[in-house]
Amino acid sequence: MTRLLAKTVPQGYSEENPPYSCLLPGHLEQVADVAEVLLDLTSPVMTSHFPWPEPLFRLSVRLAALTHDLGKISKELFQPLVHGTKAWRQCIRHEIISDWLLQNHPQLHKMMDDLLAGYSEKERLLSLRSIRLAVLGHHFKFDLGTIESSERIPFLDLSFEHPDMLAVLDLFERRLGIRLPQLASIRLSLDEDDVEENIREPLKEWLDRADREMSLDEKRWMASVRSVLIAADMIGSIRADTPEEWRSKLRVLKEAVVQADVSPVLDQVLEAAKKRNPHHHPEITSFQEHVRQAALNHDIVLIESGCGTGKTQASFGWGSMTGARYMLIGYPTTATVTQGYADHMELFGNNAQLLHSRSDVDLDLLLKGGWTDNIPEDRDHSIEELREESLQRLVHPMTFCTVDTIIGLLHNYRSSYLLFPIFLNGCIVFDEAHAYDEKLWQGVLDWLKLFPMPVLIMTASLQPHRKKELIDVCSGVRSLTVEQGPPTIQSLPKYNVHLIEKGQPPLEKIVKELVGGHSVLVVLNTVERARETYDKLAVLMPDGADLLLYHSHFKYEDRVRRQENVVERTRKGGGVCIVCTPICEMSFDISVTRLFSEIAPFPSLIQRLGRLLRYLRDTDQLESKMDGNAYFWMPVTYGPYRNWDELLESEQLLRGLPRPCSQLALNERLCLMRTDGTRRREEPDWLRIERFKAESSAREAQQTTVEVILASDAAQIMKEYGTSNRLEWMKKVLPLSRSGLSRLNETVKKWRHVRIVDDQRVNYEAMKGGEWA
Repeated sequence: MTRLLAKTVPQGYSEENPPYSCLLPGHLEQVADVAEVLLDLTSPVMTSHFPWPEPLFRLSVRLAALTHDLGKISKELFQPLVHGTKAWRQCIRHEIISDWLLQNHPQLHKMMDDLLAGYSEKERLLSLRSIRLAVLGHHFKFDLGTIESSERIPFLDLSFEHPDMLAVLDLFERRLGIRLPQLASIRLSLDEDDVEENIREPLKEWLDRADREMSLDEKRWMASVRSVLIAADMIGSIRADTPEEWRSKLRVLKEAVVQADVSPVLDQVLEAAKKRNPHHHPEITSFQEHVRQAALNHDIVLIESGCGTGKTQASFGWGSMTGARYMLIGYPTTATVTQGYADHMELFGNNAQLLHSRSDVDLDLLLKGGWTDNIPEDRDHSIEELREESLQRLVHPMTFCTVDTIIGLLHNYRSSYLLFPIFLNGCIVFDEAHAYDEKLWQGVLDWLKLFPMPVLIMTASLQPHRKKELIDVCSGVRSLTVEQGPPTIQSLPKYNVHLIEKGQPPLEKIVKELVGGHSVLVVLNTVERARETYDKLAVLMPDGADLLLYHSHFKYEDRVRRQENVVERTRKGGGVCIVCTPICEMSFDISVTRLFSEIAPFPSLIQRLGRLLRYLRDTDQLESKMDGNAYFWMPVTYGPYRNWDELLESEQLLRGLPRPCSQLALNERLCLMRTDGTRRREEPDWLRIERFKAESSAREAQQTTVEVILASDAAQIMKEYGTSNRLEWMKKVLPLSRSGLSRLNETVKKWRHVRIVDDQRVNYEAMKGGEWA
């Protein structure tokens, strides 16, 4: 007997005896099971923030979960696809057929009416719309333009008499508490006129009407129903050979959700950190306690505090007081996420997870000692053995991730939907907020308007227009407070800034400071100029001097090693020179005694100054006479920044600084920056009725680099593993300037988005990184 399938049958299994999770009734049951677990997390929050009853939300999600894949009943159209063969192009997606069945099958339509009969007309309409939009959008592939007629298949006979469909109807009875009679078969014509009249045009009119009539709150409610379905569908797609195997995996998920509580975890981490450093500066302790208590009276907290003032530990204390069950910390880049995770993984152990596009690569390097040796020894094997990433995302109360992982929900990032239940039950930290591009920052503001959970925003100093936008968004809706860093530390006059008129780094001065025993950081705005400066300094350096180069154009595994080497060497003290790019501005835990830098936008300069005397705590440690410890000059080009104007403005702000100056003085100068004009705001994709695709990025378009892999590395991986092992390939990926693409043959081979290039086209050294030959 040919079975009704929902998923591709893996190799080694027959069509007659596939894994339980591949069968249509098995898949629907798994999704329905996960939906119930996720509803326990999400529906109470929905009830507390929306005027509609909790049972209505639960019923809407249940119906969406049970019906989302009913369109796969069509064996003629979908069975060849689930076996991995595409004998013909799919003319109509199963989401469309599922929706069509719900609207046109009389018994299914009556079932929906009966289940919603006890609700008001407005509630019933909201639920029906939400179910339809969830079913249509659960794969992000629906588009009216994808609905086509078929000459090969004139019609589809949608039969409910198959034994697998009887099992589906039994599932409906068990989950919905109603008994469905044997459903009649129904025919769907794929003739062009019939498709236009019966599917495409009615659906277009319905979508237009729903978009016009639904309020913002109704769209939020609808999008939440869809989000729970998408998360349940992804987790419910975990392979299970038998119902018993699935119940075992479901038990792990249930236990993790029941036990999830980040507060005691954070308290333990803070206690362990206190034992590590029992002599904390009293002002830092007071600052951290202020932030902690702010969680009791404000749901939005902005921290403006300089580098090295304990903001991260302050965020842990804040999180422990929010009452949230989960906590997420969002960083601007993958490197800063991994560094944040590495700094705390020993304290959090198995209670924390690392999430970003390369997290599997970084975790492999971490476990092999490539990043740090702070590895938790007691790994939870019961969870580790559940290799499915979708399930693992919900079993950790603490998450270190990129900002994109959070804001990506608004742009329909599928991976972000997995975390939707955590978002609703979590508290969120947006770290290094000054470094977000404008689109990412607008995403943060949209997030604050759409979701009610507690949010902490951290930065050394926030741009004036961003602070105004934050205040405006929260006004009358959210309770916002601003916490400043420790006053004495913030007021220390530790930066003695000098401007150099010459548009080149003062090489002799740099060498002199190094010979004098200082640790020196030299920051160039581009990789090209950083490499050039490194080469020039290498000629001038005395024997035995430590000179290190760090930028983004290294093979990924080499870049990880370089960062670790830079951090370790800098912590040993003077006599070292680090030549770097703006990569040093965020979550780069080093402290130097001299800074030399090209001029950049003023918020970036504040971050660079944050690496100077980072852990200075009082005036007794200041040198009595500082002729200068920070030197800036105008670069020869304005790239990678937008134009000369923002660099010229930064130069003027530097000229107005007192000498020496403090973090507070920097913040005061920051307030004099010109405010950007009002930007046009678009409705987030997450709310859109007519769009079910992940078409937009959470960030502004960045086309400055291209990722390549050397042919020799590719050949070695294929020889060793016999296949394109993703983990090993990603370790060898090398970002280079996109401008060099013109030198490549258009037919160059690719692995995913990574171009495989001949070794002679690239100059690469493990100590210096790569550049086009």
